[in-house]
Amino acid sequence: MRGMKKEKIKTLLIEPLMAPRIAYLEPSMRAFRKAVKADTLKYGDVEAKKLEKNVYAIFNKDRFLCSLDSLKPNRRIGDDIIIGNIYIVAINDKRFPTSLTDNQISTYALRFWNPEEFDDMDVIEANCNTLFSRFLIDEDS
Repeated sequence: MRGMKKEKIKTLLIEPLMAPRIAYLEPSMRAFRKAVKADTLKYGDVEAKKLEKNVYAIFNKDRFLCSLDSLKPNRRIGDDIIIGNIYIVAINDKRFPTSLTDNQISTYALRFWNPEEFDDMDVIEANCNTLFSRFLIDEDS
């Protein structure tokens, strides 16, 4: 059905230095790539990190590229410092993105409520495994 828009899902948007807020996104890779500005970078792609069963954080895979395309350090998830926008999305039993429940929104809004500040060196140190693996891949090309 060409031209038919997909229904948007309710997500939680976490922007650098801001409190989380509800945002609606089309559940497609193109929309996710655009939302995290992965569509503007040479190696831009989306990465998803599991937060709990059926809940994922979606962000720009190139999380070590601070200060590019106005991507700023955002929040720490696990050992990584994520740059740029982070979207928290739910995944249904068929493995498709779906809206977060009100309880999930509350849980993750509280978890990510306090903005974090990092400088470029913090990001590089936290994400050095990703950084070095990218250089090794590029060098082998």
